[in-house]
Amino acid sequence: MPVKLSVKVENKASIKDIKKFAKRIPTALERATERGALFVAGRVQKDYLQGPSPVRLAKKSTRLFMSITQFVERERKGVVRGFIGTNVVSQKGGFNYPFYWETSGAAHGGPRPFLVPAIIQNRRKIDKIIVKSMKKDLSKKL
Repeated sequence: MPVKLSVKVENKASIKDIKKFAKRIPTALERATERGALFVAGRVQKDYLQGPSPVRLAKKSTRLFMSITQFVERERKGVVRGFIGTNVVSQKGGFNYPFYWETSGAAHGGPRPFLVPAIIQNRRKIDKIIVKSMKKDLSKKL
């Protein structure tokens, strides 16, 4: 059986501090998500866009490497999403370059995904980065 716990804060200074703290949470969450997305973008560049073919997408130019970007969107109250990707399209056929390598790579010996594996293989580290960032931002003095 659940236990209901009620706390009544009557001290005006404490109420003010609680309200200030609550207002900081969305910004701290957004900042933490940005830090996690930056980490993943770096892993994509280091672990998947450098190295020998056919295992990795060797850097023939820096176009794809330099196009890896990230951004964060606050969708609604309490929901923040981080996005990592690229806007590079093939110069020859105009096809979606990242989608091609993530799913097909047909003309080049098969797929060599670089976005999805970076997220999957670093999930625990991403979580730790987000938690550490939230703790750091929210533990600062009001």
